[in-house]
Amino acid sequence: MTRSIKHHYIPQFFLKGFTGSNGKFFIYDHKNGRIKKGEYAPASHFFENDRNTLFHGDDSSDLIEEHLSRKDTRFAKLFKKIQSERAPLDIPAAEFVYLQWFIWDLYWRLPSNDGLFMQTYWKDRWFQNFWVVRNQETGQIVDDDRTKQLKLSDEFIRSNKSTYAEYLFMLNDKLEIDNPYDWRFSYVESGFHVLSDNPVVLLDNNQSNILNAQYVVPLSKEHYLIKTSLQLSINRLPPEFTMLLDILQFKSSKKFSACLNGDYLLCIEKLSNLYDINYFKAKIMNMIS
Repeated sequence: MTRSIKHHYIPQFFLKGFTGSNGKFFIYDHKNGRIKKGEYAPASHFFENDRNTLFHGDDSSDLIEEHLSRKDTRFAKLFKKIQSERAPLDIPAAEFVYLQWFIWDLYWRLPSNDGLFMQTYWKDRWFQNFWVVRNQETGQIVDDDRTKQLKLSDEFIRSNKSTYAEYLFMLNDKLEIDNPYDWRFSYVESGFHVLSDNPVVLLDNNQSNILNAQYVVPLSKEHYLIKTSLQLSINRLPPEFTMLLDILQFKSSKKFSACLNGDYLLCIEKLSNLYDINYFKAKIMNMIS
């Protein structure tokens, strides 16, 4: 059976929520500092070849990609609802947990967080020791130099990345069952929010536990999630706030940013050059405090 090669670190069902009526968006290439010519479908960007492929000698497997695809089938149902909503979001408790799970899962999928994942993994001795290798015929645990080297290999660690992310999520005591006061959804009618390849933008430095962090993330071209420890008392935000969110998204990008409106994307590029990213983070925090 032919294995997959193009592995999206931002799922295509999520990317579709930022496209125009033609199912495409404009792409800003941060490496070359320009908008790429034409419009592009979600399948064309935000992926790495063989990112989720495991190699062992001459053998290879896309087991990780298959596992992520099964999860994405569940996540996609929620985002189909979000993307079709033409009003501020009102998400039931059960779906709210799925949304938190998706954001957590997305955060750990991003290439920009690979280094952070490895740091977190190597600090967790319990999880490392959890795995054992057994003899297929006898069922006895095999604990020799070969199995020890196997468990230390990059391929073995990568194979457990998604499982480890789920394990951390389930252990988290900051999981919110109901929509708490520090979660807010913004909505812009007929909007065209910018999406970057690093969409979960932290407003503080709490990188290892984003459920306990303050951050912003676009959920569609019209919807945004604002997670802050501040108890927000305002219900209507000025138009400037939407633009600040898009500038922050743009400045957080590593390779690509997408938007269904190319002229707006160029405007965001020019504004993003005025100040560093911490200035825009501070502006957002000041507007919601």
